[in-house]
Amino acid sequence: MEKLLLVTYLPFNRIHEIKKYFDLSVKAAQPDEVMIFIDNVVDGFQKELLKEKIGYKIMTGNWGSRVLTWISILEEFEKFEGRMLVVDSDNVLDTGINEIARSWKETFLTFMDWEDYVNGSRGIMPRSKKIGELEFGTQKRPLYRFSVYNGSLFGSGATFFIGPKQSVLMTRKLDKDLLNRLKKSVEQLPKSLLKHISDETLLAVIAYLMGLKEVCWTVGTKHYHSKPESMDNVQLKLMKSVNALAHERLADALYKEFRIKEFRTYRRKYMLARLKNALYSIF
Repeated sequence: MEKLLLVTYLPFNRIHEIKKYFDLSVKAAQPDEVMIFIDNVVDGFQKELLKEKIGYKIMTGNWGSRVLTWISILEEFEKFEGRMLVVDSDNVLDTGINEIARSWKETFLTFMDWEDYVNGSRGIMPRSKKIGELEFGTQKRPLYRFSVYNGSLFGSGATFFIGPKQSVLMTRKLDKDLLNRLKKSVEQLPKSLLKHISDETLLAVIAYLMGLKEVCWTVGTKHYHSKPESMDNVQLKLMKSVNALAHERLADALYKEFRIKEFRTYRRKYMLARLKNALYSIF
């Protein structure tokens, strides 16, 4: 049986979530190896503190975004002989997840949290289709397929989106050359823009580069939400404009590197979104 690597990632100011939540996920997943990626680590004092307090293998950096953190995760996964399960630091994996993490056959399986599922997950369901059920632990879980690419220029929804991603199982690796080219594309953007790109987008791009149009998802975590910062209308409009610019720049870099027409559509969608947001801010 293949080995299982369990990973989480978080900024330095949330390291309390390791003991609060991640320890429980380790117990549920029963992995062969554990690795934690901690962002915003800039000096030796922080590293020494982490060595003293964290009982797992840690990787530190000052990546400044989830996207670059994920690139580092994938580079480490490249060295690991087995499969990888990544869980958000503020989620706890369900008991029994070890079974499906070790037996799943397809490249990806992502996990939604129960609260989002019970509430109908309006952002996910329109692009999902139910294909059956999974059984692990003591419950049957619904199994869906999600389209990672949305070619609409004017409709709602991101062009590239992996679906729910409170946890992500990967059973095979992205080709090393593709990973290097993806990293090259991502690094074209300044960190100030990269932090506006979600890991859901990066993972969908990865799936697409691996030849996947859809990935499967099920339900399997409990999410302990971190409180988001509130924004007024002016801040919200500005954020939407910056988000659109970030996606436009990433899409441009991806298209120049890979020459895939879907990346050109991705660029056009967010160029139009940026122009629309600019007009709204004027009027």
